[in-house]
Amino acid sequence: MRARVGQAPCPKHHLSFVRRNHTLRAITVAGALVNFATAGTVAMLPLMLVQELHWSEGQLGLFLGASGTGGLLGAFFGERLSRFLGAGRSVLVIGLVIAPVSFVVPLAGRAVPGPVAALAWALVIFKVGFDSVVLMSFRQHVTPSRLLGRVNGTLRVIFSGALTLGAAVAAFIGDLSGPRAATWVACAALALVWVPILYSPMRRQTLGGS
Repeated sequence: MRARVGQAPCPKHHLSFVRRNHTLRAITVAGALVNFATAGTVAMLPLMLVQELHWSEGQLGLFLGASGTGGLLGAFFGERLSRFLGAGRSVLVIGLVIAPVSFVVPLAGRAVPGPVAALAWALVIFKVGFDSVVLMSFRQHVTPSRLLGRVNGTLRVIFSGALTLGAAVAAFIGDLSGPRAATWVACAALALVWVPILYSPMRRQTLGGS
């Protein structure tokens, strides 16, 4: 049903559009999973590294700073890698190669030295930065211009909710079983972020000349 003049379209219409579009649906699930997992991991890492391993503030800062560098590099090289591998294929391939590295992070200070865990976390956030560039391009590519702003707003609400839920779930698990157990759960979710892409047509799609 067409909206009346001066009346904003119903938000349910935008959510329905996202749900029916296979590419947008995969982007939404993958993005929500990333936000859920990264929020939980970031909430628990300082507790695990400082309380359990007794790292100094400087060591913690270097660990978290490595992830910032990884995210910056991922965003910087996102367009180049998507052109080289093909846009949709690049999201799947980089997810398959890098996302499982997140399992290294909860092993920090035990089976894995701190610098190695920091490198693993930087690689994971490299993928997050890469996805933020390429998946945004996909959103713009498959969404009609008249709906783009409202679809972006709908996804922003979903992604913000995933951040809140991820931190809350991590806090709940951390209170029951400790921050390392909560980090394991969050990193397990991060390791699966490629699954929605695998089961979507995006893995075969391109953007323009990519």
